[in-house]
Amino acid sequence: GHICAIYNLEGLQLKNVTICDTMNCMPLRGFDFGLQPLVKVNVEPVLASDTEILERGLLKLSLADASVEVTATSKGERILACLGEVHLERSILDLE
Repeated sequence: GHICAIYNLEGLQLKNVTICDTMNCMPLRGFDFGLQPLVKVNVEPVLASDTEILERGLLKLSLADASVEVTATSKGERILACLGEVHLERSILDLE
C-alpha cells in the first residue's frame, strides 16, 4: 500500500476518515479493540472562565485518543473516562 500524510486539518473534528480519489469508495471503519474505560472522573476548570478552553481540550483529547471517552451530564459535569489510572494521569497531563 501507499502511505500518505495530510496536514493542516486542525479545524476538522474527526475520529477517523477515509480519503479516496473516487466517489464510489467504501469508507474504512475505525479500530475497535473491545476495551472499555475503567476509570471515570469529573473534570472541572480551575476558573469558571476557562470552561470553554477545557471543553475544547477534552474534545481534542477524545479525538486524539480513541480509548478516551468524554461525556457531559445533565448537571453540566464533564466526565473523563480512561482505561486505567496511568492512562488517566497521562490524559490529564495532555490536557494541561
